[in-house]
Amino acid sequence: MNGDIRVFLRFFSTRLFVRFFQTQDKALSVVLGICWATALAILTLSTYAVHNAATTRKEAATALVSQPHLPVINTKPLEERDVQIAADRLSRQFANLKFDVLRDQKLIRITSNDGTHFNDWVSAVAYLDTMAPDMHWQLTSLCVGSCSDSTLMSATIAGEKKTYTLPKAK
Repeated sequence: MNGDIRVFLRFFSTRLFVRFFQTQDKALSVVLGICWATALAILTLSTYAVHNAATTRKEAATALVSQPHLPVINTKPLEERDVQIAADRLSRQFANLKFDVLRDQKLIRITSNDGTHFNDWVSAVAYLDTMAPDMHWQLTSLCVGSCSDSTLMSATIAGEKKTYTLPKAK
């Protein structure tokens, strides 16, 4: 065992390297020097490339985490049954107003001919939007005063159903 270590250490002695270079000619020494310099340059460049790849991956992961995962909003028209349920609920809540369901267009028309019910009429229009979180309502026509359908106050409202889905985590 002790002899093996001596043979191994003899390989790395400076005297062996000096004797090697003395026996070889100068051309071989130049070729060996160029090979070692090239290997060292390639090692340095590959280390630099690996470092850049790791840094880029870390920056990409940080950017991906910092981006918000926004929900996707899906809309579809309301069914006639949903429009009728909303109108029935409003008519129970605001009995002094008239609620018409325009089935072919899936609209609700809220009307009144009595000016003393103006606050109820405005409340009914506002309440419709807060009744169900998955339904979104939009005024298609709003009239106060001399309306085309010979009423004092009229609001026609169209609805749609909205669903939200979260994007899948990557």
